[in-house]
Amino acid sequence: MKFFYYLIWAFLLPQLLSAADFKIVHIRDSNLFELDNGTLVRLANVKVPSVSTIDSNYIYLARFIKKFAKAEYLNHPVSVEYSGEIGSDGYPLVYIFQHYPLETIHINAIYLKKGFGWYVDSTRDTTYRAALRAAALYAKNKKLGIWNPRSFKAMDFSDYALSLFYGYANPRDTFYKTSYGEVLLRWAPAKEMTGLEARANVFFKREQGQLCCECSGSEYIPPYRTETSIGYSLSGFFHRTFKWAGFSLGMTYINVKDWYCSEGGDYWVIPSAALKAGWMEKIYLSVSLWDYFRLSEYTVGINYIFSNPFNHLWIGVGSNIDFQNRAFQLDYNIYKNYLLHVQGGCLLKEKTEYYGRIGFGFILH
Repeated sequence: MKFFYYLIWAFLLPQLLSAADFKIVHIRDSNLFELDNGTLVRLANVKVPSVSTIDSNYIYLARFIKKFAKAEYLNHPVSVEYSGEIGSDGYPLVYIFQHYPLETIHINAIYLKKGFGWYVDSTRDTTYRAALRAAALYAKNKKLGIWNPRSFKAMDFSDYALSLFYGYANPRDTFYKTSYGEVLLRWAPAKEMTGLEARANVFFKREQGQLCCECSGSEYIPPYRTETSIGYSLSGFFHRTFKWAGFSLGMTYINVKDWYCSEGGDYWVIPSAALKAGWMEKIYLSVSLWDYFRLSEYTVGINYIFSNPFNHLWIGVGSNIDFQNRAFQLDYNIYKNYLLHVQGGCLLKEKTEYYGRIGFGFILH
């Protein structure tokens, strides 16, 4: 079946793409173009990092290339010349040209000269071999693009994620316990990098065996009587990450409305800070103060970044006035721009208690 697929392309493509004029109507990837006749093509003799790469060294470069192609080539008239070859993914490999009154621009050569990809030799078509090799050698000598991919991390092509979380904790204590629930919305960098973060959440506490407000001393309301508090918090943070270290600074406003004892409520303004040290692109230690995102006054943990830079695992411990906990946090890029967040932990009190939080997010490029 695959043989017939390639056979059909071999007969039809020379007629469809024989130096014909088209418009590029969509940039599907850093090296995947949709023409106005519906054909998807790739540049011949150029191997370009994809925006879906899991290699953190080239992800920024790949996104820059796609943005560059959109700015320079989208909806512009071009001529397309079929190279006679089909790529391993089934897309025809072509040479694309832009024509101006005083010059003709060979887009394949532009990609190589800017370091957008590696030169790949062709066994069938050698028409442009010398020019393309010279363009690739120029980029290598100047250390452009793929020869210096880290330089693109400093460019402002940050990836942010908008995520919605639900968290819940239900203790096992039968005499005095506080169940906790929350809905949290977070806008933040999708991976460890420089950027701003904002959080807004609504939370509720259902307290059983609450201290009696009108009683003397520390008497309790009879067990199984439930009182409720509801509140919200607004937080803002600034993150700055370097190669071997990073820090975060923030502020959180918390307002709690008690539905018992009085009609008033309490509020706090709490500063937050965190320090990170290690190999920031792979594994590092983090220490935070007043990190309510992990339900602790302070945390200490190990962070691991997977080959996909959006995937982040934190494992550590935290402490509060009443308890210590062991916890984890996983952010995982499940499909294209979609994120899954899973957090959990155990509270070490007289009886071990557990809490969890799950969230879904969307990466905004």
